[in-house]
Amino acid sequence: MPRKAVALVGVTNSKGSGVPNPLAPRSHGIELLRLFRGGPKAMWALAEGLLWTPGNDGLCGVSLHENVRYLVTGSLHGAKPWVSACGFVRPWNSLTRKQRKGFQRLYQQGCRCSVRLQPGPNTQCEWETAFRGVEDCQEQYAMCVPQANSGCTWLGGTPYR
Repeated sequence: MPRKAVALVGVTNSKGSGVPNPLAPRSHGIELLRLFRGGPKAMWALAEGLLWTPGNDGLCGVSLHENVRYLVTGSLHGAKPWVSACGFVRPWNSLTRKQRKGFQRLYQQGCRCSVRLQPGPNTQCEWETAFRGVEDCQEQYAMCVPQANSGCTWLGGTPYR
């Protein structure tokens, strides 16, 4: 099973695989600015300075722009860090204050909780506003956190209410 990682990276350059094949993976030169989640293997893999993604958008590949800082979630496959459109890939300056604070300090508290798209056990939070874009208040202003009774619930500030 791939290991998960959450990191803040600065993109230094973008390049293809060197093979004229749209299905070949692309790599982005990066500088690791901060590792929010992931162990020593993630730190080592990201410190190598390359972030991999599928070769095109149809395969869930992402395009990153040079000189932009991104918050990325992804996984390690072997010794390579991978990101895709199925994860969370956003320019750092596009995140709300609540999201930045969450990644910097709070989300780790909720690591035993997970988010799901349909009803499930109480150790998960149901993502009720999924896929609403800029109107997705749960994504922008709330976080799934543990409760004293071993369950999980959404916690958000005034914009979430």
